[in-house]
Amino acid sequence: MVEKILKTSLLTLLLNVSLIGAQAGDNTPINFDQELPEATLAAADLVIIDENKDKGYGLALLFFSSEDLAPDDSLRGLAVPPQDTPSPVVEEAPAAPYKSVMFASQIYNQLIQYTIGQDKAMRSLASFIHDHLINLKLCDLSDADPHEPGFADLILEKPNMLMMGPTGCGKTSSLMRLSKILDIPVVVGNATEWTSQGYVGGKWQDIFSKLFFKARAILQAKGIKPTMPALQELVERSIVFIDEIDKLCTGGELDVIDRVQQELLPVIQGTVLELEEGTIDTTNILFVGGGAFPGLIPATNDKTHSKRITPHMLEKYGLLPELAGRLCNIIQFSPLDKEDLKKIILHSKASMLSQYIRKYKLAYNIDLVFEEGAIDYIAEAAAQLKTGARAIHAMLFTLMEEKTFNLQQFLEEFEANEANSDDLAAGISKPRRMCITQAEAMAALQEFVADPSDNKSHHLSMYS
Repeated sequence: MVEKILKTSLLTLLLNVSLIGAQAGDNTPINFDQELPEATLAAADLVIIDENKDKGYGLALLFFSSEDLAPDDSLRGLAVPPQDTPSPVVEEAPAAPYKSVMFASQIYNQLIQYTIGQDKAMRSLASFIHDHLINLKLCDLSDADPHEPGFADLILEKPNMLMMGPTGCGKTSSLMRLSKILDIPVVVGNATEWTSQGYVGGKWQDIFSKLFFKARAILQAKGIKPTMPALQELVERSIVFIDEIDKLCTGGELDVIDRVQQELLPVIQGTVLELEEGTIDTTNILFVGGGAFPGLIPATNDKTHSKRITPHMLEKYGLLPELAGRLCNIIQFSPLDKEDLKKIILHSKASMLSQYIRKYKLAYNIDLVFEEGAIDYIAEAAAQLKTGARAIHAMLFTLMEEKTFNLQQFLEEFEANEANSDDLAAGISKPRRMCITQAEAMAALQEFVADPSDNKSHHLSMYS
């Protein structure tokens, strides 16, 4: 584009641009880095402007006759910005909802490090939890942009769950682990302690007081002031575990049981509760029921051919049809056999045995060692008791009670022997090693297997 330039506002500085300043017989390219004075601009006979909008700059060539001005560096060239070329505004696309949510496989991989022998149940739990997290994210987006057409007919159902399985199989512990993985409050309420409003006993509303307490602790740990809006937001995204929910189906005063079930229905579905701590909406709180349901679940360790439980079967068991429908995502936990329990002892990150080993090393510099026979005996005894991982904890506490009581004597004897040893003079330090033998395990755990009337003892006779 060629035109006569009369306005100096079009001619501004662009640093370090190589141009050609043309005066009679002079085509030398130079770098120009200073603005031209008005007298120079007025003397120009012709200005050539080349606008390059894609690259974001413009070039101007000034031509002079030899009698107008003598050549100097100020006439060599000029750069101008392109006219009417606003800088493009690049808007970042919003991140997809799944970007900030853990996938089911990621949740599963963390759960199975702590909950052993329940792979199928952990897959189901991880999938339902991921679905719930995605629902929460989509709810946030819908609230932020309610006029978005994509949310017009979207119905998001809460994946409330029912965990079924014998005691000690990992129902409660897996949810407690979820609380740490997701950093959200998870509280446990025992349905056997609840009675209907107006009756003597605990009320199901008490569980929400626990939620506020847990939410406050999480916020304070993060350095966030626990204001009421912050507490409400966290509480309304929490998980409530109603343990022993099968006890609401059988026994006791039927009228009271039905009333408790009826009162839970709107809470699980989603309603606004007025509590002493504040007002909360339970719409986005995930509810999980749990129970052993004896007689409904076959007492077998077969993990591949377990009977599939349906909501209709729960209704026949005594759960209100509406409540069974609201807890329709059923997760079945398997009874734990000896091999499962042995893996829990040796490999679970929450293993009581590994905690003892680490504690003795850190506190006393003692290498605590369990003979394989001792571990095998504990697993077999726990399997016969049919109380799952809870039996392991009780047995290890009993087994280590004597060792803990005699720790002072052990350390004093070790140090005395070390002082009289030639190794000390040679600068050799022996490890402090404490071994738990199979014989010690059998002697300490007699009270757990001493009753021959229940046919538990003969399974352990091979260790005698």
